[in-house]
Amino acid sequence: MAEKISLAARIDELIRDREGGRNVDFAERIGVSQTIVGKWRNSDGNIYPKEENLKKICEAYGVSRMWLDGYDAPVSATDTISPYGSTTELVSVTGTISATELFGMMKRIETDGLEKMAVIKEVLRDSAEKTAAIKTMADSNAVLADTNSKIGAWAAKQLNMFDELESQGTERRSAREA
Repeated sequence: MAEKISLAARIDELIRDREGGRNVDFAERIGVSQTIVGKWRNSDGNIYPKEENLKKICEAYGVSRMWLDGYDAPVSATDTISPYGSTTELVSVTGTISATELFGMMKRIETDGLEKMAVIKEVLRDSAEKTAAIKTMADSNAVLADTNSKIGAWAAKQLNMFDELESQGTERRSAREA
């Protein structure tokens, strides 16, 4: 599986390919200063845009959130279901992924093949790990801790389901080859 690309590299790619390398145009389109855009591009992941700015980037450039976050996912937001188009959202440290988007990804497995499953599993593992971190930080807030616990359990359940699907696919492939 391909290595995850940094957010700074994705932002740099958008600015280079769509704004001719000009931070000023990108900054104006997103509604932030050139200085902060420069920090995002050169931070090596130390300075991360606020969630609202990530959403603006996705909407302004028509890119999917998963692509922007560095996953091997479709570039265009029209190639996938946007996590910002659903009222049912699962919150993680890096943003949101909707149940609708996850379902859409699962459906694409049927047509794209089992090799795409690794990307989805990576997203689920990332979500489960970050949910555990959120839960630890939110011990004083029982409602938030309970919500994050449910999200973590859900992500673990989905991961088990993907493991089963992957196993079934491997068995089918082995049967065809035999």
